[in-house]
Amino acid sequence: MVRGTAPSMTPDLRQIIDGVQGILPDVEWEQLPVSWPADDDGLWFFWRRGLKEQDVQIESPMGACPFLIETTRDAEARWGVTPAETIEVIVALLR
Repeated sequence: MVRGTAPSMTPDLRQIIDGVQGILPDVEWEQLPVSWPADDDGLWFFWRRGLKEQDVQIESPMGACPFLIETTRDAEARWGVTPAETIEVIVALLR
């Protein structure tokens, strides 16, 4: 995978990933793959195993809160201002 401009891991992301997987052990995730090093890859996708088309995405160019949270299920934009709030929103959207 080509590395873009966002970090691959931050303390906020580690807390969010661990928190979501602690509640929903079948959750998988990936960082947006990019084609060029100058591309913004500050987008991470979360989905339940076998349901990748029903994902939740969080976005932050620095990989830190606040995260813009969106899902393929509706057009509502949500915000996760803290890791705990981000975890809560992701889990609610994936249940």
